Amino acid sequence: MFEQCFNQLDDEDKARLQPVNGTIAGFINETIQPIGYVSFSVTLTDGKHTRTEVLDFLVISSTSHHDVLLGQDAIASFNMSVSTPHGALGFPTETGVAIVYKNRECHNTEGPRPTKALKPTASTEPEKWVLNSKFPEQTITFGASHL
Repeated sequence: MFEQCFNQLDDEDKARLQPVNGTIAGFINETIQPIGYVSFSVTLTDGKHTRTEVLDFLVISSTSHHDVLLGQDAIASFNMSVSTPHGALGFPTETGVAIVYKNRECHNTEGPRPTKALKPTASTEPEKWVLNSKFPEQTITFGASHL
């Protein structure tokens, strides 16, 4: 999670930031000391099949056109299969395999940002986002974990 995203969290979520030891290596071998990490329940759905996992997000002091990147740990937690050529990812759920398609604008930093599908009624309720307007039933939900 990039710092600009973390800064948009409410005070209750920011207070859940935990310290982290160690550094991470960047693309050009630079090292970054994370600010900390925060855990959230993340729900992915294709509109028919849904799965929720608790993910830890490293918060890094770096700017990006992205807010959050799901890394290898998140991919492993959801047991995802990712196909870059097809612009899709699949993951098992209790009711079958969910397949989520990317929004072509996601890689265009000048394009529209994801839109909220539902406005939360309280700061502790999760936020649901539509990632691809062509598939409004495919959403990702971010919310406080129930640890």
